[in-house]
Amino acid sequence: MKRIIKVLLLAVVLSLIPMSYASAQWKYKGTYSEGLAYVEDAKGKCGFIDETGEVVIPCKWKCVWNFYDGLASVKDANGKEYIIDKTGKIVK
Repeated sequence: MKRIIKVLLLAVVLSLIPMSYASAQWKYKGTYSEGLAYVEDAKGKCGFIDETGEVVIPCKWKCVWNFYDGLASVKDANGKEYIIDKTGKIVK
């Protein structure tokens, strides 16, 4: 009986861990916005993955923000900001 309680307690605790910290492949994974989630790799570079976990926009940015109306703001290593579309193409 004690073992069952421990297993159930562990399951509850694990279910409370945000998905953003659950992936060993990514140092950080954000929430999905418009079908894409931003991720940070072990080198501290950011990009985007789709809902299947496939990299859609490679991790090359210093920081990124969620997509809104098909566009996202990104910042390069020099601090210059850009607007990209869902393919990673710089539009502004």
